[in-house]
Amino acid sequence: MLKYLKRGPGFYGYLWRLTGPIALQNLITFSLGLIDTLMVSWLGNTQMAAVTTANVPVFLPISTCIIRSICITASRDRAT
Repeated sequence: MLKYLKRGPGFYGYLWRLTGPIALQNLITFSLGLIDTLMVSWLGNTQMAAVTTANVPVFLPISTCIIRSICITASRDRAT
């Protein structure tokens, strides 16, 4: 199983250059949602519900993509 992880020396550098900005953008998006929720939590339940409702459309597609990529990777690993 681990022999598939061994690639050429430039592969992982290229992989980090490709996925680094995507990971950073996701981290910023999740952090912004968390900060919004924490700031509005002082105002009340109605305001908190509004911010949570606004953050769900951002959170669900990203989470779905992450879960799909994990499942696809696991199924490909199991098939080989």
